[in-house]
Amino acid sequence: HLQEMVQQLGAPDMILLTGDLAFSGKEEEYQQLDAFLADLTGWIREIQPDAPPPILVPVPGNHDLARPDKNDLVLDFANLKQVADGDESVRHGLGQRFFLKKNVQLIAPLFQAYQDWFAHKVKPGWEGRDFHLSHFPGDWCLELNLPGRFPLRLVGLNSAWMHLGDGFAHQKLGLFTH
Repeated sequence: HLQEMVQQLGAPDMILLTGDLAFSGKEEEYQQLDAFLADLTGWIREIQPDAPPPILVPVPGNHDLARPDKNDLVLDFANLKQVADGDESVRHGLGQRFFLKKNVQLIAPLFQAYQDWFAHKVKPGWEGRDFHLSHFPGDWCLELNLPGRFPLRLVGLNSAWMHLGDGFAHQKLGLFTH
């Protein structure tokens, strides 16, 4: 079906990756993703050899989060466990810490493999474009002005940090304003 779509519509301008790029946020899973993307872009090049490579536009999902060991005795990880268990007041407090105080020391390591993959695979394709990476892992804004296309501004919001437990953040999006 991909071959038919590319022949009919032309090569895609971008590939949107809307979460769960990995299974458990491990580096080797992003290496598998790289292999898949190489195959995918190779197929596109075979059909449309002169087309520019599609721009990767990823947002992490709950499977891109390397969950901490539930037996970890560090206080901050205990707070994350409370978030996983559904404690709204702890979730709100951590949200304020992450977004209003811009302190992501606790959450950044949980997205390290995603961030490393993003830095080597995605960010180089964004160079020369108008984009902003947030202090929070996985949050970004990207403006695309592709020749012959309408301008487009995309915003990636990482809500996966709330998904430390099963089902806690189902159908919820945490927004924090000041």
